[in-house]
Amino acid sequence: MTEIRTIRQDECEQYLSVLCDAFALDQGRARTAFFGEPYFALDRKWALFDGPQIKSILSVVPVEFGDGKGIGIAGVATVDEVRQKGLATDLLLFVVKHYSDNNAPKALLFARDSALYERAGFSELDKVYVQPLALGRPSQPSNLDKEAVMRFYTDWSAADSRRLRRDEARWAYWSWTFRSPIALNGGYFCYESGRLREMLPTYSRLPVAEPTDFYGTGAIAKEIGVELNNPTVDLLLMGKGFDYVPQMFMTDQF
Repeated sequence: MTEIRTIRQDECEQYLSVLCDAFALDQGRARTAFFGEPYFALDRKWALFDGPQIKSILSVVPVEFGDGKGIGIAGVATVDEVRQKGLATDLLLFVVKHYSDNNAPKALLFARDSALYERAGFSELDKVYVQPLALGRPSQPSNLDKEAVMRFYTDWSAADSRRLRRDEARWAYWSWTFRSPIALNGGYFCYESGRLREMLPTYSRLPVAEPTDFYGTGAIAKEIGVELNNPTVDLLLMGKGFDYVPQMFMTDQF
């Protein structure tokens, strides 16, 4: 008997096993992240069951733009022996409808292959690009405190309804996944592992020595003034319920 629902506490290890097998993750590290991330809640971990066995999974986080609420979807995975049987599509359709019926009609996800998600009614909204950046003169970084970053970002977000809002929970998630914003030209930037993931108010050369890439959507590149010159496409931003291209930094990637 097939059933779609959120998981129970005693089903977490089975859920984790499906996730780790699909994405080749170390189960010990994945367990720490699974239970430790600020958005962790059993009612955001969805699964398609065949009897007591989990066959397909996904995770949901709340998102909000100026015109309403929605969900971000991540960790879509299906056990090997039942892949290509439409289970992930069934799960996606069920979950998106559930949240749409409960006042969260928008859905977003990042994908490498669009086919599965198109079958569930998603369409490509934007791409995530990797673009090498010209560097400025290296200097001693001056970290910016989180409160200042919150003021910068909140003002920027409020100026356009297409931009992702950050509530208290999302700021906690931002702090958990990202670390040390650096002051620059009256604003700030966030980068790690050689990738610029967030910058406000506009792009200027980074005062760092290591080679660094812009890592973000086309909408964000245009918004902050990064010129995309033959970039590499890393991911697709896909969505349902949008009649515009949403703007969000990759520091908010789910």
